Amino acid sequence: MNASTPSAAVAAFVSGKARGPIPAEVTAVGREVLTSVTGRISANTASPLATQVGATMAALGHGGKTRVPGSSETYSPYGAAFVMGVAAGRDGAQPWAGATVAAALAASSLTQAGPDRLTEGITVGLEVAARLSACLGDSHTRRGWDPAGSLGVVGAALAVARLLEAEEPQALEALAFAATQAAGLGAQSTTPTGAVHVGKAAADGLEAARLGLAHLGAPAEPIEGRRGMGALMSDALTAAALVSGLGSRWVLLESAAGGS
Repeated sequence: MNASTPSAAVAAFVSGKARGPIPAEVTAVGREVLTSVTGRISANTASPLATQVGATMAALGHGGKTRVPGSSETYSPYGAAFVMGVAAGRDGAQPWAGATVAAALAASSLTQAGPDRLTEGITVGLEVAARLSACLGDSHTRRGWDPAGSLGVVGAALAVARLLEAEEPQALEALAFAATQAAGLGAQSTTPTGAVHVGKAAADGLEAARLGLAHLGAPAEPIEGRRGMGALMSDALTAAALVSGLGSRWVLLESAAGGS
């Protein structure tokens, strides 16, 4: 793998092979997000929208044993991620947080990983999503994309990839599968569809990570490639923002210090 490319550097970071342990103060930010989003999920799973989405998941065959906080209903991991994402809703500072946490919570039913690993995965997903936001720049939202969906699916996929101990090639494919599913129209973000953006991003992110583990084959530069996510979703991709200091300088800390 050519680790000099931004996408490959992200894959190395997600796999945990490129750097040492995540600093405690960074993990603390991830834990705060996990606690906050889980609280929103528990409070909203009985809402009409989440209930209707849950019924839709069941009707589509997504019943299973994965529990959703605040509810007695159980679903497949995909269905649970969708419902939890809808219940999580949106976060003004980190609109991708709901999808990232929902996907990781659903993925925890697939592994014996404890709360520390869950937090680690979420922290990694949030860090990359925040960096990708800077990489795409303001033109991403000006073009009409909703980052809760478009960046949420990437954060979700990489959180799950870390949680499931993906190797570098698998993490790169998870990134590619997530990038090709990035979506969410800004015009719909203030309607109930906006919450569905979060649920879809969570479920698709979980799916992308699992497809990455299957190692089916994917492009080497899903973000910065000529027809990659950056070229299609930004007027001026700044790839350096994605990888500069990755693993040593934490955007999550800078955002927390700024109150965002």
